Amino acid sequence: MINEKEIQSEKQTWYKSKENVKQYLMRKYPTEEEVKRLKNVEIMAYSYIMGYNREGFTFKDKELIWDSMLLRYGIENGYSTKYTFPLVNVDNLTQLAYQLDENNWRDPKFMKKFGIGKGRIILLGKTERNFKVYRILDNLSNQILAYCIIVANRLVNGIDKIFERMVMTMAFGYQNCPDFLKLKLVQASNRQLLMDKANQALAGDKELLQKLSDLPFVSEWKNN
Repeated sequence: MINEKEIQSEKQTWYKSKENVKQYLMRKYPTEEEVKRLKNVEIMAYSYIMGYNREGFTFKDKELIWDSMLLRYGIENGYSTKYTFPLVNVDNLTQLAYQLDENNWRDPKFMKKFGIGKGRIILLGKTERNFKVYRILDNLSNQILAYCIIVANRLVNGIDKIFERMVMTMAFGYQNCPDFLKLKLVQASNRQLLMDKANQALAGDKELLQKLSDLPFVSEWKNN
């Protein structure tokens, strides 16, 4: 967990998941132009893949890119993560994202935390070029997805350790985001149930919070 002094550092103001992501992004990107820039990150990434935009990204864009991931999973998404996102704590992931730079991305020990192995590091340097910073952070964001999926499954279906290990293994794989869709964790008919359970947990329902009590990425939220 991030040290409180690091969170209050003059150099960085870390995103704190116990604060609603929407409020955080509204303060960091207060103007319409800045919000548009935030939302255009994924469009820029897609156009780069398609060959329309060869400019790509630099490591100076890491905060903007990561914040776009928070926007995607906390507010605008297709995984139902916006319902459980307020229950999880992603401070550890945000710290990693903000630490990423033009030197440590080559460090296998550091990149292992992003779910990227030595072989992938080599490929990123050869094939991705200016797109690698987005690819690295996109891979890290799968851990946000995993956190939210595990919490959702516990709220709706109860504790399933085998399922949870599978989800975390997928999160530490490389570019496994499409595979998460195959889980079909919450069917359309269960969407309302998930919303209700998440709202009850956020309101302090002790029985539901007990189901989440051993998850390290919700522990700090529970203590509020």
